[in-house]
Amino acid sequence: MLPAHLRDIGMRVTSRELELPSSQASRQLLRSALRRTTRALEELEARAGEEALHDFRVWLRRLRSLLRMFGPSLGTSVRKKHERGLKAIGAATSGTRDAEVQVEWLLAERQRLPPRDAVGVDWLLSRLERARDEGFHDVSGKASSNFRRVARRLERALRRPMGQRASGAVEAPFRALLARAVGERTAELLAALDATNGPRDLGQIHRTRILAKQLRYVLEPLRGAERPAVAGAVSVLKELQDLLGEIRDAQVVGDAIATALVELAAERARRAHEAIQAGAMGGRILRLMTRDARTRGLMVLDRRATERTHAAYARLAREWLPSHRGELEWTAAIVAGSLLSPPTAPGATLRRFLLMRLPDGVADTAPLKLETGWLPGPPPRAWVARIDGPGPTRYLRGRGDAARGLAITAARFATLWPQTVGHRLVKHRRFIARGRSTWTLDLLGHGGPVLAETRSAEEGEAALPKLLRPLLVREVTDEDGYRGERLAARRRPHPQGGDPLADDPPGVVEDPTAWKRPA
Repeated sequence: MLPAHLRDIGMRVTSRELELPSSQASRQLLRSALRRTTRALEELEARAGEEALHDFRVWLRRLRSLLRMFGPSLGTSVRKKHERGLKAIGAATSGTRDAEVQVEWLLAERQRLPPRDAVGVDWLLSRLERARDEGFHDVSGKASSNFRRVARRLERALRRPMGQRASGAVEAPFRALLARAVGERTAELLAALDATNGPRDLGQIHRTRILAKQLRYVLEPLRGAERPAVAGAVSVLKELQDLLGEIRDAQVVGDAIATALVELAAERARRAHEAIQAGAMGGRILRLMTRDARTRGLMVLDRRATERTHAAYARLAREWLPSHRGELEWTAAIVAGSLLSPPTAPGATLRRFLLMRLPDGVADTAPLKLETGWLPGPPPRAWVARIDGPGPTRYLRGRGDAARGLAITAARFATLWPQTVGHRLVKHRRFIARGRSTWTLDLLGHGGPVLAETRSAEEGEAALPKLLRPLLVREVTDEDGYRGERLAARRRPHPQGGDPLADDPPGVVEDPTAWKRPA
């Protein structure tokens, strides 16, 4: 039985679910999205209409997006064929949805047109309304049966147990998978925005809108995980999605008008040809045959659709990009960083252990690189950090032993960083999850010792995992020499001088057994 918070419309994930293994949490989230999409289909079958179709398409798109992002964590049980099946169903409903958008806009524009230009609007409206109504019938028939077939197969795949993991392999917690998805989607979205070249670059605009939706779908489940930054990011993405959607809707209307103009031109040419064949060669008759009030009205609509496209793009360039692009980038970085930081529950205690090396199966996973430098001043000293992990590089500033800091700009980091010479430390961080505890494994420098840390409210949950016990040198929880600032001071000077922050060069490996207890 799924938790209640995963069965509701928001599918919100709490802090406890973030600590589940990636495959387990991904399976739960996908099953919840599948059930909600099935419910939206049932509502569409019961009352076919614009709102019901929109809801079904939204949940279908959400399910497909989540499946693309989290399906790989389930191994071979969920395959690309499931995602392709959902994509085909979405494509089958897009024509009906486009007709709805066109009808809505034409009805609003008709009220602004003089009677002589409304003839073309009425003609086009009748065609689009007929296409829309026929589409509703298709959605409640063929598309409905296709979705139920794909849904049954996907449900069976999500219930199927995963294959046996390789010996020594460890599975990251769900929050690590979410952090990677947030970072990757943010980087892709910002790159797509930068690559957009004007209001006529419709293919790129459509791709950017899809990426904005995908990032929103990753962030929305986190609204219940005590991360206030998420709500702001979702709001900014919704505004971007609406602006890009308005450009796309204007394009859809413009395409419909272009098709109608071509058909009317063909019809006029046929009538003129028939008149000539009948012997009506007079210039007046030809002029009457080639005149068409519908064409004039459609040309007026075409101009207004183009104006709408340019106005929406101007708002994007003038209002959204200057005020929200940077806000989105840093908010997403804060969310990803908080997901990758160990959770600190009320009353939680920290345990720290010195290890000989990384365990087998962990060293091969991509690390999160943290470069931290402490600024001059009385204790507790302030610090700045550069984090290279999923997505864009992030820059933070904090003080003392605080595990988390506030985001700063790259320029601000560059100003402060030179002041930290001699008090810098590099960590290559990886994560493992055991039970309800998440452990960080920090490799110091290039080949230095490894520190394993966890925070837990219960003593038993902080016991060293079996995977790490053969590598244990000793517990160093109470040794001040293993705190961040003191640890940076204990690092050996870099050979031949150079930046103390730089990783140890190949061949320089520290013996962790030589790290004696501080006097």
